[in-house]
Amino acid sequence: MDLRRRISIGLPAALEFEEFRSVVSEFEEYLYGLYFSPPLPIAAMHTRLVLTSLYAREGAERDALRCIDFARSRGLRLELAINATDDARTAQAALDYAFDRGIEPEEIVALESFGELARARFPDARLVYSYNNCVRSVEAIEAIPDSFDDVVLGGACIRHRAFVDRLRERGFGTRLLVNNGCSFDCGWCRESVLCAPTFEANLAREGVARLYALQSILPEELADRYEASPPDLIKLSTRPSDRSTFRGMIASYVEGGASSWISRDAEAWRFWCRLSHFIPYFGELELGAITDIKDAIWEGLTFEGTVS
Repeated sequence: MDLRRRISIGLPAALEFEEFRSVVSEFEEYLYGLYFSPPLPIAAMHTRLVLTSLYAREGAERDALRCIDFARSRGLRLELAINATDDARTAQAALDYAFDRGIEPEEIVALESFGELARARFPDARLVYSYNNCVRSVEAIEAIPDSFDDVVLGGACIRHRAFVDRLRERGFGTRLLVNNGCSFDCGWCRESVLCAPTFEANLAREGVARLYALQSILPEELADRYEASPPDLIKLSTRPSDRSTFRGMIASYVEGGASSWISRDAEAWRFWCRLSHFIPYFGELELGAITDIKDAIWEGLTFEGTVS
């Protein structure tokens, strides 16, 4: 799968400008766009609570705005995110933040209920149907409003080949979130209160190896398993990242070689699934076993992507 100009990255809130600049410059031929929420310490504007504290540090907003300007200068499309809250006032404030600072996003990733708000403020922007709209069935795909241009699939849908095909038939662009940080059966409580109980229940049912295999996409898996119905773009969950993790996520998908990454640092498992509850179990994961489980998962798939 050729990844040139097909990777969408999130703005890493922990990075200073020079750190961001160096990584983007290294991989810019592979980067399609940069998604971000307003770099302010306001919890309702972000899909990860940790971003609120990261944006509270001195100089964080300045660095973030410099990163956004740099991304645009290098040809990345800017994607404003209004997908973290049901509160229309917060969504409008995010749109106004970008407008008032002269940030003209080419794309806006939004909850379904905010499509009209986004279109009113930025009528020329491409509307992206957020992963947080929880598309998990054919019925959900059929209900997506035609006013959106693209759809982000992730979570339990990462192997739903028929979903990608049906979205294309309906005229939508397709984006695959390959390493998201939510459990597949997360109901998206928006406050992270159910993350640990959901993970623990899944862990007890599946075991750590199979659970990681289900909820991750390894570099070789992306390269080999998606040729029949490739998404138009892949999206990386990079926002709560330090420089090493930010670079590693991009580099590992571009370069491949999961085994070499893991041999250098067992923490590389975090590149391919961002669910932090896996971290204490990284020492128990073994690539050969994970790969065998993944092969069995793919072989047992129905066309729609259901795991048998």
